[in-house]
Amino acid sequence: AIVSQFLSDDHVKSRLIKDVKQFNEKRGVVNNEYTLAQAEKFIREMRKLGVAHDGQTFIAKFCSLVSEIGNALAYMRMMRSGGLRAVADSAVFVPFSGDFTRLERVLDSDASGSEDEVDKGDGHAGREEKTESESDEKSEDAPVKCKQTLQAMRAVDQVVGNMRKKLSEGSDYFHMLLEAVTRRLKGAIKYTHLKNFHMIIPPICVLHVEMMVREKEQLVKKNKDGIFTDDGFALGCAFLLKLFGVWDSFESLHWFESVRNHYGARLRAVKEGISAHEQEVSDRASGEGAPSPYGVEDVSNMHLTAMMLETVMSEFTTLEEAFVSSKVFFYSASLEAGIDVEKQEEEEEEAEKDTNLGGDAQGR
Repeated sequence: AIVSQFLSDDHVKSRLIKDVKQFNEKRGVVNNEYTLAQAEKFIREMRKLGVAHDGQTFIAKFCSLVSEIGNALAYMRMMRSGGLRAVADSAVFVPFSGDFTRLERVLDSDASGSEDEVDKGDGHAGREEKTESESDEKSEDAPVKCKQTLQAMRAVDQVVGNMRKKLSEGSDYFHMLLEAVTRRLKGAIKYTHLKNFHMIIPPICVLHVEMMVREKEQLVKKNKDGIFTDDGFALGCAFLLKLFGVWDSFESLHWFESVRNHYGARLRAVKEGISAHEQEVSDRASGEGAPSPYGVEDVSNMHLTAMMLETVMSEFTTLEEAFVSSKVFFYSASLEAGIDVEKQEEEEEEAEKDTNLGGDAQGR
């Protein structure tokens, strides 16, 4: 809801629509790339809207919101993985072969039901009555089947069957969450502004990288409040891009390629300046060469600039790899999920129509 409110704001919405139109018009001029200059311009425009009560700009708070969404998804996946690990640890001594036989059948070969009915609990009702009614007909030499023993074996069978089911199936919570939310967004006119979400990804990526550089500098200074990673941002972006159905639109921006080209060109220029100065110093030592256009202070600044550019490029590379990794989580949620949602919506609409028609008939 907060994401939708921010993107539906008149200032943000108009700016995103303007950027989409400009990008489509100048697609051939900029080689089909969303440039870093455009992202920085968007950030400057958003800063004009003011700041929140905590001093942060609204777009910076939106960036933090996306990270929180990703962290919540990561926590959900971690809990699922922890649950599977707990089940696996508790099932170390449980047989999981294909010819698994229920313990109840070991004691009572006449027990009805298949092996798959252990999880459902089918076949248990009426077995006790059957056992009690047939006990008089059996010979006195037959082993006595204790009622409590049978109940205990049935309980063990249910536990084992539950373990087998959880370890073999597992739950794709990301897919379930996407399907649940997509059902509400499907075909709603009031959510059309979410289709421009991909245009705000580059600006918040710039803010995220700047934040990570600052936080890592705090760690170098032995600050306890610094952080060294924040994968939740990439996961949150990937989830929202998939949810709003604009992942292909984001890839058409070629954002990360544009960033690599920009910082790569700047880094090469700085290194060429450093190399020219070093060559001039070498020529001067040998008594040849003209004086260098760069002073000692300029060269020192170039070294610092090169280090900063390499740091920023490294952060963008890490972010790009996190985007690719996060996309894998939602790869299974393909068009088939959308088809299932549409079918379910059609069934619900037909059910509502039938209910309304039935109510009208009763009223008449």
